Amino acid sequence: MSLNYGLRISQPGYDVKTCTDEQCVLTSKSNTLKHYLTGTTTIVIPSGTGTATSFNVTVNHALEFVPVVRIFPNDGTYATSISLVQSQIYPNTRMIDRIILSYTIDSSNLKIYLRTSDAGGSGFPFGFDITITFKYYIFTQEMT
Repeated sequence: MSLNYGLRISQPGYDVKTCTDEQCVLTSKSNTLKHYLTGTTTIVIPSGTGTATSFNVTVNHALEFVPVVRIFPNDGTYATSISLVQSQIYPNTRMIDRIILSYTIDSSNLKIYLRTSDAGGSGFPFGFDITITFKYYIFTQEMT
């Protein structure tokens, strides 16, 4: 039994006030990801951009080690590529174009990259700007 605890959730059938840490589903004593920095950033791909063009944005974290990070595109799903179906934007076309998401993280900066890639053969350039917003989470744990 632990008398000095924060958050605890016991397994079914165990009293959270008297159970051991091993009988818990969750205890704040466990080594879990701890939040350091959250934010949003936006990259705009200008109208007329061709294929194999890159864009990036840098977020400074200054942790002095390489932290664990998660990045979510504007729809809230975790992904490494974003596919834009032009027919969703212009209903009478069938072109598919891709924007590839990647990132690097070092001891001071998170850098998010977007690169245009034509998956359909003739999709880019678009005749309009594309704005993609990202939500990022930087944690205090060192990436190993």
